Amino acid sequence: TWWARGHRIARLLLIPGALFLWQFGELLLPPLPTPTREGPTITVMTFNVWGYNGEPKAIASSIRRADPDIVFLQELNWWLGDELQEALEGRYPYAILPSPFRGSLAILSRHPLRAAQWIQPPGAWRGAQYAVVELAGRRIHLLNLHFISSSGILNWGSPRSGIERTYARREREARAYRALIAGLEGPIIVAGDLNTTDQTTAYRSLMRGLRDAYRVAGWGWGHTYPARPQRWGRLSIPARLLRIDYIAYSPADFDAERAYLGPWDGVSDHLPVVARLRLRTPAAYEPGRPP
Repeated sequence: TWWARGHRIARLLLIPGALFLWQFGELLLPPLPTPTREGPTITVMTFNVWGYNGEPKAIASSIRRADPDIVFLQELNWWLGDELQEALEGRYPYAILPSPFRGSLAILSRHPLRAAQWIQPPGAWRGAQYAVVELAGRRIHLLNLHFISSSGILNWGSPRSGIERTYARREREARAYRALIAGLEGPIIVAGDLNTTDQTTAYRSLMRGLRDAYRVAGWGWGHTYPARPQRWGRLSIPARLLRIDYIAYSPADFDAERAYLGPWDGVSDHLPVVARLRLRTPAAYEPGRPP
């Protein structure tokens, strides 16, 4: 009967359903309120603006609507840097912009940036931007990342070969930057386009010792890519299929109070991610106080 068949189907779905809830259930529930602590807040935005994006005013509009204190950008064409700053009307007086000879990453900040440099540890396919920002008398390490993508897998020979090699490169990149992060002392914020989901070895390697802001304080899938439907040959790809853009932080130094998908500029193939983090005051480190 239909009743018996329904029971059999329900039993068959029980295990995969339980696994699904174990992996993703926390994203479907409203985030729990964070403990009330003292300390200044800092709002961070990460946005892969797309390498073919020639609309600095659209990018600036997205940033203005989110109103972050620090912006991490990926795939920003170097010739758009000055136009973007002009469109932002002086909101971010401190900036590390790409040059014709050095990547397509940028960091914009309302707070002074120190020790800015381009770094590429052994094993990393792409370099990254590093800087220090000062907030409430504390030095915060900033790391802007953009891992290798699998979107060009057909250029690697067979699709299977391309996927395997790009996955392996992302894992090496993650281990390289994890080793670099382990050598830093004090508050850390890592953001960028990792081109990998939160179910991969690369994600787990990089996040070891860090906390994913969206996992902690976001609600919903948080899928950032693609921002609009795409086609790869005959394959149709729906919008918002994957979560590959992240903001992470050192949990001993910050609490994530809110994380969400930021306003889209209408051009990029990614959606931005925004997170509000609260920097813990020294009182938060009193003996016996839980982290």
